[in-house]
Amino acid sequence: MNSRAVISGIAQSLAVALLFALLWRRFGSVDLGVAARVLNPVTILASLALGAGGATVAGLRWRVVAAGLGDTMSVRSAVLRCYEAAFLNAVLPGGLAGDALRAVRRGRAGQPWQSSLGSVLGERLCGTAVVVGAAAATLFRFTPGGALPWIVAGIAVLALAAAIPSLRRLSGQAVASVLALSVLGWAIYLTMFLLAASSTGLLGPGQTAFQVGCVALGGMSVPINLGGWGPREGAAAYAAEMAGVGGATGLGVSIAYGLLALVSVLPGVCGLFVSGRQHDLGADVIAEHQAP
Repeated sequence: MNSRAVISGIAQSLAVALLFALLWRRFGSVDLGVAARVLNPVTILASLALGAGGATVAGLRWRVVAAGLGDTMSVRSAVLRCYEAAFLNAVLPGGLAGDALRAVRRGRAGQPWQSSLGSVLGERLCGTAVVVGAAAATLFRFTPGGALPWIVAGIAVLALAAAIPSLRRLSGQAVASVLALSVLGWAIYLTMFLLAASSTGLLGPGQTAFQVGCVALGGMSVPINLGGWGPREGAAAYAAEMAGVGGATGLGVSIAYGLLALVSVLPGVCGLFVSGRQHDLGADVIAEHQAP
């Protein structure tokens, strides 16, 4: 393993540990037993279904973006690779390792590196723009005169602008499909957050949980994290504090959501046992040659 990657992973892990220590000190200890109560047969099955939906949406979105860059892949391959990426993103620091592997596998399957990297970047950036944009809209309701909502909104605009090079060859209908799939993906993970909130009893499934979830999901976009943990909990605690329910409540719900999110991507480990090169060459490159 690259020593630079190891050092980066250790640094991010330490940063997340420090952030949790600060959150614990600021809001007090969280009853981890209450957060763990989120795991029961019903919520586990629901999270697995939501995870499958999220991977499918991501795969379809990636396939549309890739097609604009001349990379034709099967739906099965796209979804499998996105499932695998979601699992790796959830267990490794930074939340980007799985997406990097997606791009590398497309390159090794014979696609130009520019298109393999561009399709993954475009797909992720479109999703990020929607998630961060929803967080910004919520923050405007909390602090309409503050600078934070404008900063977050600016990040959403920058993410969308950075995705334009990957989208410029797509038709208007295809771009609309990418954005619609991004909104659908965001809705799926927000539903999982609402499930965590209601299952733990820490927040009801009302407007407050919706608002805290929007901001928490936006916090996951910060690339300094440990499998999504860290900034998400900080953002949830901040949003819950602004909503008047207490930062510890937001922190507890976010931890519960993290457990469900981890369960939701566990099937993605199956992708690690499928040869990426053989699968891509056998299903995608052939399909590309047979395309009209």
